[in-house]
Amino acid sequence: MSRAEIAALAPLVLDAARAGEPAAIDLLEQGATDMAACVAAVASRLGFAGRPFEVCLVGGLTQAGAGVVSRLEAALVPRSPEAAGGLAGLPPA
Repeated sequence: MSRAEIAALAPLVLDAARAGEPAAIDLLEQGATDMAACVAAVASRLGFAGRPFEVCLVGGLTQAGAGVVSRLEAALVPRSPEAAGGLAGLPPA
């Protein structure tokens, strides 16, 4: 599948998660965990570990609502407790 085809499935997964579908919820949880791991790796590589830094969320999934953003924020806490941030307020590309 292409990236575009995978991205086109996001609304279906989000709807299913909102309806309580366990597999969809697991996908969102795993995605948040993976993104948090990436943030922690980049922060470490840039020398930000152990000191406050900002994370700015952008992209279409950030506009999906609290289900995505809150999961990412929760996944960041144990990996990068010094991270602070929020939504960029920019439209998806």
